[in-house]
Amino acid sequence: MKFTSLRRYIINKNLSSPHVLGDCELIIDGDSFFRDTYKKSGCQFVLGPDCDRYADFIINALSLFVDNNVKCYVIFSGARQYDIAKRKEIHQSNIFDRNYALMDLAAYFEPLLVNDVQKQVLKEMSIKYFVSEYGSLEAIVGVARKLKCPVLTNNLEYCCFGVSCITPNSLEHVKGISKIKCSIYENDKVKTAIGVYDKMPILLALLNESAGYLEMLAEVIGNKDIDMITPVIRWVKRQKEANAISAVSTAIDDDEQNNIFKAVYDKIETIYKYPLCNLAVKYFERERDYGIFKDDKKWFAKGVANGKCELIRRKAIMAVAAAAQAQSQSATRHEPRSRALAPIHMEP
Repeated sequence: MKFTSLRRYIINKNLSSPHVLGDCELIIDGDSFFRDTYKKSGCQFVLGPDCDRYADFIINALSLFVDNNVKCYVIFSGARQYDIAKRKEIHQSNIFDRNYALMDLAAYFEPLLVNDVQKQVLKEMSIKYFVSEYGSLEAIVGVARKLKCPVLTNNLEYCCFGVSCITPNSLEHVKGISKIKCSIYENDKVKTAIGVYDKMPILLALLNESAGYLEMLAEVIGNKDIDMITPVIRWVKRQKEANAISAVSTAIDDDEQNNIFKAVYDKIETIYKYPLCNLAVKYFERERDYGIFKDDKKWFAKGVANGKCELIRRKAIMAVAAAAQAQSQSATRHEPRSRALAPIHMEP
């Protein structure tokens, strides 16, 4: 599910308030928090990740929470996409060019195994993390509502699911006090500003940008504005929930899109009304990782949660990683790194 326009709508409403973090719990949206941190670290990327230097960079970032007694729970999504073709193109270009003075001009891409460094650092710092089987929305909302604490994320649409959100770029440590200043988007404030209240699931289903059914509803909703959010909110406010669902189902004349809408609505309604019914909530309540037993129907989800199953194209990734390592060894004379990642064993 994708809610870029809704996120922008919330930002433009100026709904943030000053907030202080300290002696509390915090959910960290791992994909949002760590996004672009490798680029910001200034580590080279063409010849593979500089694991030690990047690890030091994120240790420093996470120490802000540790030093201010903020207990963090990090949640990652399991589904990942890697631009293998782009990596191969840049590596091949450097094999032919061998002009390392121009490396700073190369198009940026995030090296392989960066996510593994993040998880290794979290483990070293005793910060518990969870990897969702697919998307992380359900896990983040469930754990945040269970623990009654905010979420550190740029995905402000999570406020519509009953949690409060803090943007990572608003974090500010003030010397002399053991607190972190930040800006928070309170769930109640966002919900009041939107004004659909218990009809939030139908609104979110309509505003999901991952499907194409909203374009079919222009006549029903009366959406003739460039702003797609305001007309939909206005229309939902005027409807009873059952009537709205019926009107939408009737207006979508494509069976496939109709089925997609119903599936999205059911998923959102479950997350909104029954947030605690997911594996992540139970995982963080446990003192140790999940055990996997014979005939365990949740073996895959548990394996992902424990970090033992990676949802990646392993053969392609390891082929590119091996090529990058070979280039690095032939092109540099650096000493071996001390914080080496554990080898990933591949199936034939």
